[in-house]
Amino acid sequence: MGPVNEIPYLIKAKNGEHWFLMNQLFEVLSAEVAASLGISTKVEAARELFERETAVYKPLKAYQDTGDVDASDARRDKSYRRFDLGVQSAELSDDTSVADAAKRVRFVLNQMSKKLTVKAYAEETAEIFDLIDKLEKDHSEDVETIGQTANLAALKEANEAFNEIYKRRTEEMQAREEAGTVEQIRPQVDEAVRYVICLL
Repeated sequence: MGPVNEIPYLIKAKNGEHWFLMNQLFEVLSAEVAASLGISTKVEAARELFERETAVYKPLKAYQDTGDVDASDARRDKSYRRFDLGVQSAELSDDTSVADAAKRVRFVLNQMSKKLTVKAYAEETAEIFDLIDKLEKDHSEDVETIGQTANLAALKEANEAFNEIYKRRTEEMQAREEAGTVEQIRPQVDEAVRYVICLL
């Protein structure tokens, strides 16, 4: 067989266009169709390479198309700020039982980093988990006395939500590193597909 001709569009296509075109191609070239044409082995080899491209491209697309991590972090920071302001307000209460409870909660808050909301994502998450754990175990009555139970629950929910999003992004980035980059994989997919096309 002679040299496999280049397909200009594949080279010039953007990553999204390339992925869409290949996805459509492999939907048409099903296992049944490949078997009927006697090219199952070559099609399956090309499909495996495309699956690697998909493994890299989809997490990258999700990461580029959303600001989930930043938005979730901002929401968490606001929750922390609301709780902190609630404690400040209670510290100024004329009711001594409320003011005293607020002082005890403040003591726990003061053990946290002064610039907690600008720390690295993982560090902030860990510190907030630790803060919530201490308050729930040792100061739940104080938190209730100062009227901040709902705000503490909101902070806990916001921190857990952020942690899930952050873990997912980290796993996606690790998967991309293991699979390689789109730029590395695309030429391999193109070559395999060109070979399949020549067999048709």
